Amino acid sequence: MVVVKQDSFKKTGIFLLAFFYGLSITFYYLVPSYNLDGYCQLSLGFKNYAQYFFSSGRFVTGWLWCLFDLIRIPHNLLSIISILLANIFLSLSVLEVYKSFLKYANSRLKKVILLLSSLLIIYNPYVMEIFIYEESFVMALSIFSVMKASKLCFDKKYLWGGLVLLLANMMYQGSICLFIPYYFLLLLFENKDKKLKEFIKLNFKRIIITGIIYGLSMVIVYVSMKLYIDVFNVNSVRNGNVNILENIKIIFHHILGDIGTRQCMMRARYFNMALCLIAAFVIISLIIEKKYTQMLYVLLLVLSIVMFAFVPNLAMPSKSNYIFARMIISCGAMIGFVSLCSLLVDRKLGIVLVFISLFFAFNTYNYLVSARRDHIRYENDMEKLELIRSSIEKYESESNNKVTEVKYMVNSSNKIYFYFNNKYSVFGQKILHNDWGFICGVQGIIDNELYVTHMSKEEYKTYLKDASHDAFDESDMVFEGNTLYILIF
Repeated sequence: MVVVKQDSFKKTGIFLLAFFYGLSITFYYLVPSYNLDGYCQLSLGFKNYAQYFFSSGRFVTGWLWCLFDLIRIPHNLLSIISILLANIFLSLSVLEVYKSFLKYANSRLKKVILLLSSLLIIYNPYVMEIFIYEESFVMALSIFSVMKASKLCFDKKYLWGGLVLLLANMMYQGSICLFIPYYFLLLLFENKDKKLKEFIKLNFKRIIITGIIYGLSMVIVYVSMKLYIDVFNVNSVRNGNVNILENIKIIFHHILGDIGTRQCMMRARYFNMALCLIAAFVIISLIIEKKYTQMLYVLLLVLSIVMFAFVPNLAMPSKSNYIFARMIISCGAMIGFVSLCSLLVDRKLGIVLVFISLFFAFNTYNYLVSARRDHIRYENDMEKLELIRSSIEKYESESNNKVTEVKYMVNSSNKIYFYFNNKYSVFGQKILHNDWGFICGVQGIIDNELYVTHMSKEEYKTYLKDASHDAFDESDMVFEGNTLYILIF
């Protein structure tokens, strides 16, 4: 009885530690702000925006958005609730990892490494991207569900594991890339003293069944999404021709490209440096200790992380195939996975603790920096939208005309991102340099009744050909009758 209570107390302590850590690095988002998708949710409303989730196979998220429309929850309140819930679900994920490997941490040093590794697996550099979305709590719940599904399959509870994985897939497909690597990590530790041949012989059936569950989950969601698009005749970026060879080229382009620089605020070279240092320590230590099989398992784990991160991109329409950090969070979790494997090492673990502590501190800093820069971007958006609003009100009061239409053109000489220390990412994506983002911003913030459309070249030459500013101001807006002609930056 006493042991059970102590164990429960320790688990609660780990959860609370992870929760307050998560809240401390994401507190900026407790002040509501909008990214491009957020403006569109304001413009369309929850029920209409839910169709985008349905057409992307994110059926659970779509149903939740229909519920929010029914109960009329305010957008700003949802933003606050979402951040709190997201940190709860991510903290539960940290706890899931920690308690699954606690039995392998037979010293205080290893327990500290396990805790930091668990935090780095879940609150990894690529997960920071989910917090800019109002549905961040659903994406976080999907991550937790994937971890639980993987553990259920590892415990041979395949039916429950498959159902939980399917639900996770219907929340957000980007989290599914964690399923196989985490399952393999569990197998690695369970079979750490077995040779590769024996490992395969003992686990072949389990691996095949788990692989089938993973594949069925992907197929069911993909087929359901296609049926929804076809039955309801929905326009979707998920529709189009799939060219496997072209998709493979796109995947390799992203693997070889600088994903860290383009997708989140952490430069790839720092991430890669930390990964190489930790991986080198683990692999060299295993070689020195003559644990060659365990070294091979670690290399196979890294390979599985990269391979399964990009599986969904193989089935995406080639013309609209894209990759963001939030879609390949297993790659961001790689440092956490590898540092956790240091529990297989017997000596000089103080070195790996120093490495992961430094990276953990740097990762924490980048979460805070990214959140702040996202708010700088948001404040800039709102300043420009407020300038448009005040200009419309001034024109209407002076002319007695009611502005009903906005015609715009994007100034192609300006960049789509705000640059922070010569880095660009989704945290700095301008609303006023993006077609659909601008439309949603105007309708969501200024007036939902405004008809917003692209102006013709002739209209541009007539009204705005002399506009050549580096920054957006009143001279980039021309009113004529009931129409506002605007050049956006």
